[in-house]
Amino acid sequence: MASGFFDVMDGFVARMTGSASSLGEFLDSVFDRFSDALIFSSIILSGMCDLISGLLVLVGGFMISYIRCKGELLGIRLAGVGLAERSERLIIISAGLIFGVVQLSIYLLSVLVIITVAERFYRVVRFLHGGLG
Repeated sequence: MASGFFDVMDGFVARMTGSASSLGEFLDSVFDRFSDALIFSSIILSGMCDLISGLLVLVGGFMISYIRCKGELLGIRLAGVGLAERSERLIIISAGLIFGVVQLSIYLLSVLVIITVAERFYRVVRFLHGGLG
């Protein structure tokens, strides 16, 4: 939860102080991936969820970010596309940890991650195939 809070705050502070930079954006993205890996690997390795659904959420989270990055390099705006962007994933897993329903939150995230990956993938393919945004 602290990671999510500071992730939101660092970007906000950088924009408000005029110190936002490409380097800062790059570092933020890289450290977000490390943070996601640490959070979900810890949940998997602790036995708080089953291996398959935990790995699905972990890999799916990386794919959501990768598709957005690759799509935006191709000129396709994907911010806000899908139900499980990083902030939503962190909120859901935090709620699962707080209320003691981690496996249930992982199952929910599994479904949302699959939907988000599919939606972003479809949007990119549709754009590249037919020039539609």
